[in-house]
Amino acid sequence: MNRIPATIIPFALSLLATACGGGGGGGGADFGGPPVADTGVGGSGGATGPVQGFGSIIVNDLVLDIDDAEFEIEGAAAGVGQAGQNQLAEGQQLVVRGDLDALDASEVFYRSDIKGPLAAAPVFDALTGVGQMTVLGQTVRVNAATRYDGGAALDLLQAGDLLEVSGNRNADGDLVATYVALETGLSDYKVVGTVSSVTATGFFVGALEIDANGLAIPAEGDLVEVRFPASALGAGGAVPAAAIEALGEFELDEGERFEIQGFIDSFTSASSFTVSGIPVTVPAGTTFVDGTAGDLDLNDRVEVEGSADSAGRLVAERIIFRSTEAIRFEGIVGSVDPAAGTVGTSVGLTFVVRDLTELEDDSDLGVEPFTLDDLNPNVDFIEVRGFRDGSELVAAEIEREEFDPDEPTVLRAPADAAAVITGAGELNVTLLGVAVVGTPLATQFEDENELPVILDAFAALVDRGVIVEVRWDAFAGDTSLPADEMSIEVEDD
Repeated sequence: MNRIPATIIPFALSLLATACGGGGGGGGADFGGPPVADTGVGGSGGATGPVQGFGSIIVNDLVLDIDDAEFEIEGAAAGVGQAGQNQLAEGQQLVVRGDLDALDASEVFYRSDIKGPLAAAPVFDALTGVGQMTVLGQTVRVNAATRYDGGAALDLLQAGDLLEVSGNRNADGDLVATYVALETGLSDYKVVGTVSSVTATGFFVGALEIDANGLAIPAEGDLVEVRFPASALGAGGAVPAAAIEALGEFELDEGERFEIQGFIDSFTSASSFTVSGIPVTVPAGTTFVDGTAGDLDLNDRVEVEGSADSAGRLVAERIIFRSTEAIRFEGIVGSVDPAAGTVGTSVGLTFVVRDLTELEDDSDLGVEPFTLDDLNPNVDFIEVRGFRDGSELVAAEIEREEFDPDEPTVLRAPADAAAVITGAGELNVTLLGVAVVGTPLATQFEDENELPVILDAFAALVDRGVIVEVRWDAFAGDTSLPADEMSIEVEDD
């Protein structure tokens, strides 16, 4: 059995430690202890990633049967099958163990990364959903793929709001949230993270100073979960720990199949890097989805699927680029299927509506609650913010607006490939499969600084993954007609 350093997704190890008897629980912890995780269940392994949907549980596009699966939530047994699943929400980061070939889950684990108060109102861009906040000294980043629950919303959160956050750490140590929920009445707070420095009486996790309070002090670089009373935070100085749990080593058996979704947090080359601390090797013949080997870089969010080799590395069979860039549409509803949970648009894109999709009616009708049954195809004007999740476009937010015939139709999305200039001098760009056209006479082109550029200069800026916003002032339902404006957009996630 080969040991891998315990820098895998923090919540995963904390709950796996509990499952396997490791960690310090409510007291001191043995930081040099034995490995605490072994995903070799049923000879098939496991998967980590955010919840995409329910029925059977869906993680990394795997639809896994959970009828006999044992659930553990926040370190405690939470029931079997549906009883356990009912306590989870979309966006929460899970570890699923079981038989991947049979799509049968045997164990499902969830534990949050942070529970505590928001230091100040988030700083964010309302158009893209990209923002930043601080919770318990941890920098938390949100983006178009972040799911909100319990009444949480970027434009409503204020200093002091109690939050539960689940996500992945990137190479900078920031927690990129896939799930943010508004909580009430938390009697104790918690944080999972890497010890950044050690003091005489404690240590730091991010900017949070912790007094070990007589418990064992971890070493710099150790991954820990720390809990402390809510009342201790406002006392000033280092917060006294009530419990420090050491998160040990993550193990993969040779030949074990595993799927991990996270950020590339160290990068040697396109054939050797780590994802959430797990070493990955990329042999010739690896399949790439939504990108190529040349696109791999530090802080890319990817899903790696493969099997462990004798050195404990995950040998990639398939790598999927998991974009979190915001996709926006403003225009007329093309179609609605409430049973399937989908909304089509006049430019040809279809968005999936999930449990935590925010639906809001800002029209004069002001319908509340607003549902898909209230949308009228070919009549209603909507604004959609969404993101790619595997093969689907998922709506994070859909707002119905009052119809205005002068309102332009807008599509904002990453380009599928480099722009093409035709023999006739037209610019062709494909956004999520939608072909759009610009011409020197009809289209105004702008670079990422909102400065006008000529067609050729704009074309040189467009490549795979570059975000392009297209506007039609009078859209007739045909994207092959020249756009009135095309611009390069920059999204800081």
